[in-house]
Amino acid sequence: SSINEGKIGSDSALYVHNAGFIAYTDGAVVLDGVVNKRDLQGFYVGGLIAEAASTYKIYNSVNEGNIYPNGFYKFSDRDAYRLGGLVGYGSSSSNKLFNVVNRGNVYYNARNSAYIGGLVGHSRKDSVYNAFNYGRIDVAVDSALGDWNSSKGAFFFAGGILGTGSNSSVVSSANYADVNYVNKKSLKTKVRVAGVVGSGSNGSIAQTVNYGNVYARVPVSAEDVVVAGIVTDSKKVNN
Repeated sequence: SSINEGKIGSDSALYVHNAGFIAYTDGAVVLDGVVNKRDLQGFYVGGLIAEAASTYKIYNSVNEGNIYPNGFYKFSDRDAYRLGGLVGYGSSSSNKLFNVVNRGNVYYNARNSAYIGGLVGHSRKDSVYNAFNYGRIDVAVDSALGDWNSSKGAFFFAGGILGTGSNSSVVSSANYADVNYVNKKSLKTKVRVAGVVGSGSNGSIAQTVNYGNVYARVPVSAEDVVVAGIVTDSKKVNN
């Protein structure tokens, strides 16, 4: 097994990837029996992997460090924070997480849109099995720009397991922590907050439980806010 206990940091003004083990990879990766124990801060952040542009597989691994944004701001379609207890962003398909745990809290209080998850912030076609999140997710928005459907809109997807998980499956897993979203100003944002998967289009969930409270406080003017105990949108949820 491998353990990271060293401090990892960067200039807060940078568009930066930070992770306990792999900041960025465009080749297939396998992590087995690794543990991150340090807090991390950045734009794409994961306790184990910040961004994987190719397939990743993570087995028998744990994150114990808290995850934070770094305050970087530059709005465009691509520039959304990706924060996850294990992985910030997995842009490839056929990724696997098996027998993994996140114990670190994930905090967000920056200006950009964001994908935030207890295990993975933004996933595409992940297979998640026997995965557990014990770290709370706290999202506080007070300076996002514009309406979500404009050229300078803001969106926030947060989930106890996956922030967003299009075409992903979650099986025999559980979230034990609270997921909180607070919009402190009258901002019309697109929000998806859930105990397991914030937004899970074309995905599936089976034999998975949420034990955490899910809370959203939004201004009266908010027009597109969905909150759920398991998932805000998914084609298939089984017992």
